[in-house]
Amino acid sequence: MASIYKRGNSYLLVISMGYDFDGKRRKTRQKTVHPPDGLTPKAKEKWLEEETALFERQCHNEPLPVDKSITLASYTEIWLREIAPIKLAKSTLARDKQDIDRFMPYLGGYKLTDLKPEHFRDLYAELRKQKNSVTGKPLSECTVEGVHACLCGILSDAMEGSFFSHNPAWRTYKYTGKKKKK
Repeated sequence: MASIYKRGNSYLLVISMGYDFDGKRRKTRQKTVHPPDGLTPKAKEKWLEEETALFERQCHNEPLPVDKSITLASYTEIWLREIAPIKLAKSTLARDKQDIDRFMPYLGGYKLTDLKPEHFRDLYAELRKQKNSVTGKPLSECTVEGVHACLCGILSDAMEGSFFSHNPAWRTYKYTGKKKKK
């Protein structure tokens, strides 16, 4: 909802941005506009309505300002607490917790906005070198692929939460070895 305030020869447009996931009111967006000279009062009112509609559309379509300091570890805690229990089955959530334990030492300290595709490629290379604690063999390719799927899911939810516009983990996983024909 927009509010319009007259300020001398100009008008202040104030757009409410609603509430965030914690229930706190988001900061309003404001813009000062100066109507063109020579408009009749009726034409000025129509021009003001058009400007308000354009500004409101612009505010709600652009991504919200991001808390630049939130790390992947912090967001993952929020995701595990608030999003995952609603979205995932218990068995999937248990598997994702194992995958989170695998990637957190490597990527947990990075800010969400600083994550780059090369970070994920390096992670997958490191995971392929790790040994399975039970068998002593290197982790299977299915395990590495599962870690990638878990990361993509978490970052997709972060993307829906307007932390960034594009998931940096997409298209970073490359299967190693020979593909088998089905």
